[in-house]
Amino acid sequence: MTSLKVNKFGRTYVPGKSLLDDVRRCIIDDIIQADGNRTTGYTTASFNDVARRYKISHNTVAKIWKRFCDTYSEHRAPCGGDYRRKLTDEDLEFIEVLKSEKGSMSLSEIYDIFYEFTNLKTTIQTYLYLLYLGL
Repeated sequence: MTSLKVNKFGRTYVPGKSLLDDVRRCIIDDIIQADGNRTTGYTTASFNDVARRYKISHNTVAKIWKRFCDTYSEHRAPCGGDYRRKLTDEDLEFIEVLKSEKGSMSLSEIYDIFYEFTNLKTTIQTYLYLLYLGL
């Protein structure tokens, strides 16, 4: 269970979770109502005033406004890694052939041979994960 914390402005939050999109939308609406121009990024609104209203830091308000001006989106920035597969089916077949030719081949040998023939830069952890999955 995650514990709630209170920031120095008195707002409760869950560590590691960003502001909800509806709060971001309200912040952006406040800035636009104060003659904020999203194409130029100029606003007469005080980030400090908006921040006090929502009990967050003025840096957070500035980042939300800048992201909105850059992307026209009030949504949170995606976080986390790129979990797309880095190796194609042909690459996996090549590794299968390497393993079948010499079953006692070390992980670093597989990595070196694969890089020599494909010039595809991956990490040894990629191969370790493949072996863990039972490739």
